[in-house]
Amino acid sequence: MKFFKLGLVIAGLVMTTHATADTWTPILGIPEPSFGVAEDNPTLPSPWDQEVSGFYYVCPSCSGSSNRSYGTPQQPRNSVPSNPSSGDVIVMAGSFSSGIDVNFNCTAQSPCFMLGDPANRPQITGSSDFGGSYYIVDNLQVAVAPGQYAFSAGVRGSYGAFRNGVISGTPDQGGTVTGGSNIVLFQNEIRDNGDVNASGDQDRHGVKVSGNNIWLIGNEFARNSGDGVQVGDIGTRSSTHHIYIGGNTAHGNKQTGFWVKEAEHVIISQNLSYDHDSSNSSDGEGMGGQYDARYLWFLFNEIRDNRGGIGFKSSNNGGGNNFHVVGNYIHDNINSGYDTGNAWSTSAIASWNGADITIVNNTVTGNTAGINLNGNTGDAYIYNNSIKNMQLGNAQEIFAADQGDVAYENYNAFDGDEVIDTGTAPVAARDPYAIFEATYGISIAYDFDQKSRPIRQWDIGAFEADGTGGVRPNPPVLLND
Repeated sequence: MKFFKLGLVIAGLVMTTHATADTWTPILGIPEPSFGVAEDNPTLPSPWDQEVSGFYYVCPSCSGSSNRSYGTPQQPRNSVPSNPSSGDVIVMAGSFSSGIDVNFNCTAQSPCFMLGDPANRPQITGSSDFGGSYYIVDNLQVAVAPGQYAFSAGVRGSYGAFRNGVISGTPDQGGTVTGGSNIVLFQNEIRDNGDVNASGDQDRHGVKVSGNNIWLIGNEFARNSGDGVQVGDIGTRSSTHHIYIGGNTAHGNKQTGFWVKEAEHVIISQNLSYDHDSSNSSDGEGMGGQYDARYLWFLFNEIRDNRGGIGFKSSNNGGGNNFHVVGNYIHDNINSGYDTGNAWSTSAIASWNGADITIVNNTVTGNTAGINLNGNTGDAYIYNNSIKNMQLGNAQEIFAADQGDVAYENYNAFDGDEVIDTGTAPVAARDPYAIFEATYGISIAYDFDQKSRPIRQWDIGAFEADGTGGVRPNPPVLLND
């Protein structure tokens, strides 16, 4: 995303706000949200030396604040209106000693805005909840209060956005929760919720995702004592669906960067996940999932310097299906305790989930081991992957405890194998590119660097090359289990 800064002079007060210059930078496989990213922040009154209907200036820590109707920068209101209505604009300043609970009653034609100054964000100390309809919260810093057993921020309702903010916690509590539909978290820092060195499993996630049509775009998730992002839970598949997680960075979380439990149609694309290690609550993968998700997509992510790359853990009732790992660059993930005789060991890509899984066009290099599938894994379709430079000499590129589960295994490239023009065309029965476009109406026929593919014949790995190489013209034959 590209932004320009708009400086507003308000009766001697300079306030810097963000306005969008480029409304949406596409992320592979992720649709543009219909609300929450492209909307510019409104122009504020200037001069603002008297109260203006519909424009609130709130600063409880400022000298002279009182229970005025609207407030001005010189004479602020001391409390946040709890039920703003269509078109209301609330400018926040100073510090708030307790959390806020706001229900916005706004419309698509007249959304509401709650704004802080990005150069001096207002500080809200206490669990806060933002809900209602058609609202944008921009440039606030929210933290759970010490001793408070709660999340830091809830972002819920219908057509709501929390953007350009900071959400943090204490060594005991914190994190963010979503709920409702058409919710956007955009370009926030969500960090330091819980204690990454906790002796137990705190599960203080950066964001715990519930609801449908939820976008997490361009955020940083750092040092949270759970996952950076966790989607759903047992029994939430029907209520948690169409979740779009793109262009984010996750690092240093106690569990993983991005994790999915029970949900449907979850697209995790073009994210970076690094610096996740094993702990008393995780094996330390960059991303993955467990239980029984359906239509789960890991696309074009960079996953590096974790203990493992992508991991799919145990099923619940066995109802999961359509797991896809496509176009990812998975490198330098080292498991110092790797067991070459145990297919349950964490590796670059590992699964012991009963869902069928398609692993296509990934580059896996510099990891302890390659792809591990234990005997519980469902049917696995593995082709066009480049697996090389394994750091443990006797590790297998593809280690399947039940070889009958694996189709197309020979259509991959290992150390020294040619990768340019040597891939197979997508296999009709398990073509993730065709399945994705038919399901979502979006093409993902690209490589990691967003080049269209194939240029000629399909290449093996995440990167499509311009040069020429070998030829493998015939698609493989489906193996029967």
